[in-house]
Amino acid sequence: MIARFALPVLLLLALPLRAQPLVAELGRNVVEVSTAFAGDSILVFGAFEPPGDIVIVARGDARTTVVRQKVSVGGIWLNGPSARFMNLPSFYAVGATGPLTEIVDPYERRGATIGLDTVSMLSRGSQDPAFREAVIRIRSAQGLYESNVPVQVVGGRLFHARVPFPSLVEPGSYRIDVMLVRDRRVVARQELPVSVRRVGFAADVSQVATAQPALYGLGCIAIAAMAGWLGAFLFRRS
Repeated sequence: MIARFALPVLLLLALPLRAQPLVAELGRNVVEVSTAFAGDSILVFGAFEPPGDIVIVARGDARTTVVRQKVSVGGIWLNGPSARFMNLPSFYAVGATGPLTEIVDPYERRGATIGLDTVSMLSRGSQDPAFREAVIRIRSAQGLYESNVPVQVVGGRLFHARVPFPSLVEPGSYRIDVMLVRDRRVVARQELPVSVRRVGFAADVSQVATAQPALYGLGCIAIAAMAGWLGAFLFRRS
């Protein structure tokens, strides 16, 4: 780990920070999702001109999400009230060198969407706050929402952090914002793009499902039928 971090540190020490109070970079900007993908992380590192704190926010594409509440009717569970959230980030992770509520002004946090409590959750349907809490709770349990990414400072001006990407992360375009905060205000910002993409057999399956959905459906039926036949054959022999 020290050897992998040594070269970025040496390069950053040579950067002229007087003209630029914040310099940030990624160890790599691609997350490859294969059939054996169990999660990954991306190194974020850089240097800043003290004093100040570093805040890192990673987010995915905005998507529509529907949350439904199950209700019991005569002993049968049915779909009950629901809420449809628009422009909800598919992935969100935040970390800082100090408590967000202490180092960043609340208006600044809302304006820059720093913290899970500042994420816009405009919804249609039920306006019960329990639905918002359910979204955050479920996605946090899945690793898709992370509110405490550790950010380390070395030597007073170098920083590094690892942003985790869980196994459930979806392919698409992501963005990591690195911000320098002074006197509770964001004084410098750098945006770093990240791409999550399928590779290998997973990419081939995804391409077939998108380009030839009928063939993909027939293939799934054939595999299911073969698995059923094989199971029946093995149990009959036993």
